[in-house]
Amino acid sequence: MSHHDGYVGHFRMLVTLLSNAGCEVRVIGPALNSPVLPFVWKRISAGRLGPLRAAAYFLGAIFKVRPDAITFGSAGAYLNPLFALVSRLAGVKVLYDCQDPALEAASRPFEKSPLVGWIRLGLRSAEWLLARTVTTTLTVSPGLARILRSRNWTGRIEMFYNVHNAIECRDAVPGTTNLLPPSWRGAIVLVYIGGMQPGFRGLEEQIEAVKIARRAGRDIRLFAVCGSGFPEAFSDLVEPLVLENAYSLARNYSPLQVAQVIAESNIAVNKTLSYALPSKVFEYIAGGLTILSADVPSDVNDMCREFIVLYPDTVADLANALCGLEGRDRAPQRMSAKHFIERLWGHNVAVIESFVQTLRGAEI
Repeated sequence: MSHHDGYVGHFRMLVTLLSNAGCEVRVIGPALNSPVLPFVWKRISAGRLGPLRAAAYFLGAIFKVRPDAITFGSAGAYLNPLFALVSRLAGVKVLYDCQDPALEAASRPFEKSPLVGWIRLGLRSAEWLLARTVTTTLTVSPGLARILRSRNWTGRIEMFYNVHNAIECRDAVPGTTNLLPPSWRGAIVLVYIGGMQPGFRGLEEQIEAVKIARRAGRDIRLFAVCGSGFPEAFSDLVEPLVLENAYSLARNYSPLQVAQVIAESNIAVNKTLSYALPSKVFEYIAGGLTILSADVPSDVNDMCREFIVLYPDTVADLANALCGLEGRDRAPQRMSAKHFIERLWGHNVAVIESFVQTLRGAEI
């Protein structure tokens, strides 16, 4: 049984692998407001129910369904320790899908509250309880696994890579759609995928670097796929590129459309977190993009070094790197990336199958 309010694609991968391993998967709320899963047993909205009613619904479902295991993600920080404790008391194993380094991150909305110290203390106590009640924890990077171990996280800690959309990127065929402007054919395309929040330096630096590269005579265009935020906040910044037909914006693309855009682009710039392997890195790799990065944690560097080109962390250096990549052949990287993504997917399959074996009482 799954109680999960995390990222839809990652959750879909987890449920798919559990189902393929022979589990009957039922989803309880607060879960998804999306029909993407064929296994949805009950769908409710946390916003409509509120946390107390959602908790009551969950606790009732535990004793009604009597599952062998439950999985949930790190997004529901406040209630997860309660869910884990009750599940273990009921004899249910807990598969915790952790994509955040700490539950105390949930205190961020209360940063200006005079009670923030007590809130953090309470969440650290809740994390201590959660750390000692989960059976197996899935993490998105070795760095996050090290953080959990440093906090005396008990039970098994397993890598579960964010390759949920990378398979679509691997299989996308360039030139089969017209998502990019037809007039861009033959140009070098830098793709940006993500939120567009005012003041986000990563995107601002990419826009400025493309301007510099174009002034140097390079035909480089910027295609932005906005998943959230306010792209209009960047209107003044991108206006020179718009006038030169060197900027295009798309909103709310599906994973398949994103995969196709990646397949038809050439370059991506990666701005990473310090502890995680973001899913976009794997999508860029699977699509055969050349990935420029000025901030590569050791976890990314160790796994993905052959696919990443490092540059010093300034706009001018990024522009120089863009200029130096013109005309690079992507075919060898696409072949290597295919095997790389398949290996990570196979690892995820093995992790889930191992967990399912523990439910059946087999020796691991």
